[in-house]
Amino acid sequence: MNLLLRNMIKLLFCLAWFLAIPQIIFAEEEHFLPLKENKGISSIFADHRSFHFHSGIDFKTGEKTGLEVFAVKSGWVYRLVASWWGYGKAVYLKHPDGKLTVYAHLSEFSEKLKKLVTETQVQNKKYKTDIFLEEKIQIEKGELIGYSGESGTGDPHLHFELRDENNRLLNPLTNGVTIQDTIPPVLQSILLRPLNINSYVDGSEDYKIYPLSFDSKGGIFRLKEVPVVEGRIGVEVLVFDKMEERGNRFGIYRIELYRDTVLVFSSKYDCFDFENTWKVELDRDFELLRKDKIEFYKLYLDKGNDLPLYYTFNQGVLDFEKDTLYQFNILAQDASSNFSRAKILIRNAKKPEVSELFLQKDESEYIIGGKLKGNGKIKKITVEVSPLDGISWSKLSHSKPENSPNGFKIQLDDLPEEPGILRIKVGDEQSIESDYAYLLHRLDEISAKKKQNKLNPEIEFYLKDSNWIFRISFNQILKNTPEVFLQSGNQRILPLSTRQVNEKSYDFIFPYSESYFPGVLLDIMATDVSGSDKREVKYVDIFAAKGSVETMVESLDGEAKVEITPGSVSKMIGLKIEKLEKPEKRNQDLKSALYSFHPATYPLAKPARVSISYKGKDCNPFKTGLYKFEDDTFTFTGQEIDTLNGFISGKTRYFSSYILLEDLKTPEISKVFPGSGQQIKSKDLIISTRIKDDLSGIGNEQDIEVFLDGEWLIAEYDPEKYILISRPLGITEAGWHEVVIKAKDRMGNEKVVRNKFKIVE
Repeated sequence: MNLLLRNMIKLLFCLAWFLAIPQIIFAEEEHFLPLKENKGISSIFADHRSFHFHSGIDFKTGEKTGLEVFAVKSGWVYRLVASWWGYGKAVYLKHPDGKLTVYAHLSEFSEKLKKLVTETQVQNKKYKTDIFLEEKIQIEKGELIGYSGESGTGDPHLHFELRDENNRLLNPLTNGVTIQDTIPPVLQSILLRPLNINSYVDGSEDYKIYPLSFDSKGGIFRLKEVPVVEGRIGVEVLVFDKMEERGNRFGIYRIELYRDTVLVFSSKYDCFDFENTWKVELDRDFELLRKDKIEFYKLYLDKGNDLPLYYTFNQGVLDFEKDTLYQFNILAQDASSNFSRAKILIRNAKKPEVSELFLQKDESEYIIGGKLKGNGKIKKITVEVSPLDGISWSKLSHSKPENSPNGFKIQLDDLPEEPGILRIKVGDEQSIESDYAYLLHRLDEISAKKKQNKLNPEIEFYLKDSNWIFRISFNQILKNTPEVFLQSGNQRILPLSTRQVNEKSYDFIFPYSESYFPGVLLDIMATDVSGSDKREVKYVDIFAAKGSVETMVESLDGEAKVEITPGSVSKMIGLKIEKLEKPEKRNQDLKSALYSFHPATYPLAKPARVSISYKGKDCNPFKTGLYKFEDDTFTFTGQEIDTLNGFISGKTRYFSSYILLEDLKTPEISKVFPGSGQQIKSKDLIISTRIKDDLSGIGNEQDIEVFLDGEWLIAEYDPEKYILISRPLGITEAGWHEVVIKAKDRMGNEKVVRNKFKIVE
């Protein structure tokens, strides 16, 4: 192979590699590239972050720090920030048109900016710096302003923002930054969610997820099945975008939902402000993010979501009018105008409801009959049987259903001789199935020995669609549906409806009323399989938080409470505190019981205060904090001490499980350089160490200090990697010197390390 041919092959290979990276182009008249090296993008505008939209775009730096960062437009320095958290080291530039650009997570500023920040840090003896400049420092387009890094948070990258004259965040990809991207978004799944108490998806009141598959012939995503729904339904979609085949996954720029050709909902992520950025948790499905780390976009407006990102008809909620088949189309588009489409069919139909079910013996045969609400006919019946003790279902064979205007009948081929329970499910001509209905058989053969003295009901409850739903589970199978009354003060209230959930559990639905006392009584009356009547009265704490009202809820033992300020919730939610077993981890540090606060799947507009009592807990309250316990991990939440009432509190934007822990251990300082007695040259003097606290953690930039011969030094700390680095500002003279490193955690536990080292010529 000759030299010319080899060079041509190399050139083609390099060109192919170059084209594999999405090319980032700034409109020539407006911008200049902030990085000379184009390594792609790792995150885009409006990607989800915990309680905020991602406010810009992240440029990849190839896992490197120290790449030169340039001003994209001419302007002047408006603000300089240095912090161990958040944006880390950041430069804010203001431009003649009133817009701002922000460059964050820098490893260092340019020399003229670094000089100003360093002087301020030394003068105030604080690392954290936030300077708003009165005198303009002019910056020309393409001028060096700093170096890329990983300060604040995350791996090495450059975070870039564009803001308008009112400090609102703008999408850079639709305001001057153009990406050569030809890859369309990928639609993975849709989710259908019932939105009120009389809504169902495939017969269930819970949401259901359906995978989408790509039809390469039609160039469209489709569902392989047809969901059957009833009532008010919200559609959600799991979708992502890519710019490289093997690159990062991103959010979407625009999503649209059509019913046939009528636009029902659209969202477009162009601009938002800082005040409302937390509403990303209403834009996405917070419940799925919390439970399964799955990010579904809602194609309807949740209560409280007033972001200016949407067009909706009927808030995007699908409210079906008649029993028929509907077609919906979903369009997902990225900022480069690549789009994908999904076509889904949804059937609206009421699920069959079995009533007046009976079992009778006709000579030697058993007949099951009943009525089916609606005009449909039964196409399929499933009958299963189980012993009363130790539920174990097995199918029973039966004759073909006989339909008549008065109901239906089937004949069982066989029935076990011992007493048992039957469950029956019917499917109509559209293959839509009913809930299970239950029958008992051979109860006359049950002896008095089967009699049990207690019902031992277990009660779960929640608030939905302005109704309290109490799910009561019993320790035994009952002869018939129990009766339940709610008693509050002098009120004695019947449930709106009752439904059997399984062989031992029932839902009782009561309307919400402000007249209910926080604690209500449930008067439960039932008959067991031996015919014995039973009655139990259970006390239940019920609390509801509403948007305009301040709410305080205590646990039954009075040891835990939550306080919610007005404006924290956009819809009424039920509140509950449960006392749990203590976790086995860190047993010696635990200073309270573990309490679970509910609901755990609702985002709060304002932080709620969670408190646990430390009275009688044999702990030092000034060394004790409130911790969230999640995924087998303790996370510091707060330490507001109420010495009068004996509570320690913290604030949260969503509920979880909490506990008090006492922290008496000082932070760990290890791998100190220079080591004690070490000899080094002045040019090699960089003070470094590893500082880690395994419980309450380092709270702010003033909790770690470094001194050289008594002089305060600027200390750079990475709280994710636990690495501290400090560089003396001048030349250190030959001879012996002392470095002192102090580290203090949130509980005030302090560790001090002193090392003497020698500078040699």
